[in-house]
Amino acid sequence: MLDSAFERLKRMNARLNFSLPNVDDWKFVEMIYEKLKIFYDVTLLISKRNYPTANLLFKLICEIKLNLQSWLNSNVEIISYMAYRMIAKFDKYWSEMNGLLAIVSILDPLNKLDCVDFYFKEIYRVEASRKIQRITSLYDLLVEYVDKRIETPIIEIQLFQLQPQLVTLFSPKKDLVKKIAKTGMLYIRRLRRERLT
Repeated sequence: MLDSAFERLKRMNARLNFSLPNVDDWKFVEMIYEKLKIFYDVTLLISKRNYPTANLLFKLICEIKLNLQSWLNSNVEIISYMAYRMIAKFDKYWSEMNGLLAIVSILDPLNKLDCVDFYFKEIYRVEASRKIQRITSLYDLLVEYVDKRIETPIIEIQLFQLQPQLVTLFSPKKDLVKKIAKTGMLYIRRLRRERLT
């Protein structure tokens, strides 16, 4: 479709001096499109929601991470170089946020620890068990805290009141932390209702 638009533009404006993309150029554009489509899809999913979607984020971000890692092995040098640069930027945020996103994923009854286990084994391979143990210990802190708080008559549970390690670990990304905290609070309220009935 776009190739015919370029041809039409060239015919209609003969004075424009540019060369038309050839078949190889279009194949390359399609390849780049397929690679970058995941970012578009994730952005659409997040921006269309009016309620917290942190439980969905973990899977999506893990898929992005896995895609970037696979692009490093591309035969096309531009793709592997692009992946290398994207991974450098991605890892900066991934290292700060993967724990919090993993805990929210565990709180989702559909995911539990299986989702974290699967993706961490794919992403970290050899280091997976150590990373999973870190997440499990943070989750245990959350459960311990919730158990203590459920015994008290306080109605609201603020996720930010969790052990200070959890909050300080993720404080640089406050907006995302607030969204994730809201999801956690909803889950904790549901847990409380189930225990009270």
